[in-house]
Amino acid sequence: MDMTLQQLKYMIAVAEKGSITEAAKELLISQPSLTGAVKEVENESSYFKVYTT
Repeated sequence: MDMTLQQLKYMIAVAEKGSITEAAKELLISQPSLTGAVKEVENESSYFKVYTT
């Protein structure tokens, strides 16, 4: 899998904020868009998993 710089930026924002909603606000994108991007990375990689409660 070749992760794009944008995908890496998204994953870092989610990790730093601890919340997809808060990361989406910081990135100025919609939460559903960020969720879709995160799922795409998760499906393509065994290294990145986002756990939500």
